Amino acid sequence: MRYLARRIHERLPQHVELDDLISAGIVGLIDAFSKFDHTKRYSSRAMRQFRIRGAILDSLRTLDWSPRELRRKGRAVEERFAR
Repeated sequence: MRYLARRIHERLPQHVELDDLISAGIVGLIDAFSKFDHTKRYSSRAMRQFRIRGAILDSLRTLDWSPRELRRKGRAVEERFAR
């Protein structure tokens, strides 16, 4: 879980705390354990990683004040001016 949180944290602004990402990952881990179905034939490790990463990204989305579409358009404008 710390590994996933650190990997995501590397690409974020400095003001985002790693501990906040780890806390969100713990929520995802708990969710993964509660929803794991032993009768299905998939890897519990893959499901845990999927749920942890998703919980971290969800927590980041709730902290973000702008919609993703606005960010996408902003990156497109920056790319245009960088040429």
